[in-house]
Amino acid sequence: MQIDIKLDSEARDLLNAFPERVSVASSRAVIRALDGINTDSSKIIRQRYNVKKRDISIGVRKFKATRSRLEGRIEFGGKPIALEKFNPSPKRFTKNKPKHGISVEIRRGKKTLFRSSFMSRAGLIFVRQGKERLPIKHLYGPRIYQMIDSESKELIRAGAEERLLTNFKHQMRLGAKYR
Repeated sequence: MQIDIKLDSEARDLLNAFPERVSVASSRAVIRALDGINTDSSKIIRQRYNVKKRDISIGVRKFKATRSRLEGRIEFGGKPIALEKFNPSPKRFTKNKPKHGISVEIRRGKKTLFRSSFMSRAGLIFVRQGKERLPIKHLYGPRIYQMIDSESKELIRAGAEERLLTNFKHQMRLGAKYR
């Protein structure tokens, strides 16, 4: 996702008045906007999915702007989140395997049953791959970038454009501290 800002009259006046502050103010504004985008995206994901902020932040990488390279980037990737992070039921290991399997709440308000699955003593959720005792397969949920749909992207983009412009104006006004 690429964001271009349209400068209003106040930002243009600041640009014309203090041209020497542009590179420092721009890089700092981009860095602050990246932090805000990270927060906004985490909130949007947690509104729809039953996942903790810590599990989201593990899969996010930020590439910050510098004075010479005035661009920043956030990548949502990482490994898929293990199913035991999504509020499983039963919550703990039991000696007897649950009759129908283990249910988890990946999306908020919607339980999903994984038939024939069971929980190990370590709290991990597995399913057998055949009739034999072994091999077993550890079950995972979606990755972070799979949780962000087009509607979420538009919400993040709108917040990012607004945040970048306000941060840029704020950093231009604080120019006396850059010396």
